[in-house]
Amino acid sequence: MAMDSEGNIASTGRQVLRSSAMLWRTTFSLSINQSSNSSEFFIH
Repeated sequence: MAMDSEGNIASTGRQVLRSSAMLWRTTFSLSINQSSNSSEFFIH
């Protein structure tokens, strides 16, 4: 039982990492598109 739940936690962590990486990639490409429209986006 304990080993089973640990395996589930590990696979869930992997899924979270994968989805967050995809989210970051999407955000990054969106910010690049926005910066090409207005250079103000990168200047904070």
